[in-house]
Amino acid sequence: MHFDNVEVEAASTPDERARRGLAARARHLAVAGRDPLTGLLSRVTLLKKLERLVRREEQLALLCVDLRDFRVLNESLGHATADALLVAVAQRLRRIFPEAPALARIGGDAFAVACPGIYSDAEAREQAERLVSELSRPYSVAGRVVRVGWWIGAALCPAHGDRSEALLRGAEAALQRARAERCDAPALFAPAMRVELRQRAALDCDLRRSLDEDHFHLAYQPIHALGDGAFVGVECLLRWRHPERGEVPAGDFIPLAEETGLIVPLGARVLGRACRQAAQWQTAGLPPFRIAVNLSASQFAQSDLVQTVEEALAESGLPARMLELEITERVLVADVEGALEVIRRLRALGVRMALDDFGTGYSSLAYLQRFPFDRLKIDRSFVAGLGGEGPGPSIVRTIVQLAHSLQMDVVGEGIETPAQLHQLRRAGCDFGQGWLFARPCPAARIAQLARLRKPLAEAV
Repeated sequence: MHFDNVEVEAASTPDERARRGLAARARHLAVAGRDPLTGLLSRVTLLKKLERLVRREEQLALLCVDLRDFRVLNESLGHATADALLVAVAQRLRRIFPEAPALARIGGDAFAVACPGIYSDAEAREQAERLVSELSRPYSVAGRVVRVGWWIGAALCPAHGDRSEALLRGAEAALQRARAERCDAPALFAPAMRVELRQRAALDCDLRRSLDEDHFHLAYQPIHALGDGAFVGVECLLRWRHPERGEVPAGDFIPLAEETGLIVPLGARVLGRACRQAAQWQTAGLPPFRIAVNLSASQFAQSDLVQTVEEALAESGLPARMLELEITERVLVADVEGALEVIRRLRALGVRMALDDFGTGYSSLAYLQRFPFDRLKIDRSFVAGLGGEGPGPSIVRTIVQLAHSLQMDVVGEGIETPAQLHQLRRAGCDFGQGWLFARPCPAARIAQLARLRKPLAEAV
């Protein structure tokens, strides 16, 4: 029997021995109450340590951080690289807080740190800002430079909880508030957040049920040429008509859908329906105009995205040149080379690509130079600053000139006043959308607008 064991060991490959070693380490860490991947405390062990701290009536802040768009990173970088990133985060946490009484991984991409000696909200916020600043520096993982963002929430002991579970729930509720509001600043616990957490859980259940029962529909935001006001296209927008609550604002459910991954099947459904509707408009004899569809970061990271787009075009019969796909800068940040390859493949199909919400992210000239975008969309926050005092017109004019120099046309979003329209025209902006022209409307109204005035030839 002993001889057989020796033979088996000798015949095993280096990969098999490495796997057995990792499995043994994971078992050891689990027994020790630690996370098998990072070696940090597990959630259960964190609660035990916190309980000892609060029983000693220690004044402390519990900070919970959550990596933004980790689902997207997992898809775009691969699971092994994403795991290596989590290990790198854990190592950085140890360097930032070498004497912290508790450092833990409390979820797939969430971490917690106990900071003793924190007596006020201001001190907690300062510590949280320091933590996010350090964690946001680029990581070198598997030969790639990876940039990530963070949400952070904090709760104080004893002010927000004098037991470990209450303290952790409070910090996680604050974290959830930051995530829901997509807020860069730290969120500090407030009692109302517990109610919000329960409401969010209920909304998650409703969202899943509505996806199964198809309570979603599309609306279309007209896009007009700013030179003569001609109707030239639409942006497709997702709407949720809840069977009991009625229309649910997109700002309430889109972030939740992104966080839970439901945005992927929802997005595929939107793309298919949008292409079919656009094809129906063309079949009805309307002048040709493009339809723009937003792609979430999670959708863009899907390995079969190009195939999904191909199938939507083929099933609908819509010519590829009539479809425009919009992505935001945050889609590009994590894996620049991978994003560049996907965009090139999509454009090879004949699909146009637009960079949406420009000015709200990194706004990097390097991105604009490297990525073959056809269109740049100025975020509504810049448009809102037009028509009054301040640098708004100069900023918009610079963005337009930059885009034109790179052979991109420009769309101003969220135009609501004649003054904003006037300033965009003066800046040389090509196209615009907003309530000044029309609110998002059903397909039948779009058909009426298209018949009223033909689009400019150069816009198609």
